[in-house]
Amino acid sequence: MTESSQFSHCATPQYLSAHVVEQERMARDTYRLRLECPEVAQVILPGQFFMVREPGVNDPLLGRPFALYDTCLDGSGTPTGFDFGYVVVGKLTSRMTHWQPGDEVEVWGPLGNGFPHPGNGSLAMVAGGIGQTPFLATAREALGLRKYGRPERTLPALPERVSLLYGARSKEYLAGLDDFQLEGLDVEV
Repeated sequence: MTESSQFSHCATPQYLSAHVVEQERMARDTYRLRLECPEVAQVILPGQFFMVREPGVNDPLLGRPFALYDTCLDGSGTPTGFDFGYVVVGKLTSRMTHWQPGDEVEVWGPLGNGFPHPGNGSLAMVAGGIGQTPFLATAREALGLRKYGRPERTLPALPERVSLLYGARSKEYLAGLDDFQLEGLDVEV
């Protein structure tokens, strides 16, 4: 893949308002948050990230970066929201655990270039702690299960094997394993 063809799919970042749809505990001190924000969900690529902050709050002053876990589709298959994972480690993430459906947040993104598609062969994704977050969308795209971006990226070929090699400081911190296994990935802990 040429550099220009990879980056031609990257959307211009936008500063937007989003609403919390749901929040789920994935593991110890680890959560998955779903935001409704079609403007980002329809253009974001696996491997891209976005900044999140609370409206009207300046502590912390800057938003915090979070990687795309996956997009959420409506009944017609159109992306309307996106999920991301986070670990409670500071002021913002501590407050995020109290966010409820309907709460408004500020989002700036998508940011970054995303991951290039691996093509044929094998794709091995290695992650530790919350580092598995960007790999669910990556795996779904690599396996041909989901398309991302607008316009949707054209994928040259699918890998023969997709694996996640994942570790955490203890078993209680392993997050999202079921999501990866449901997609047919080889998961090694």
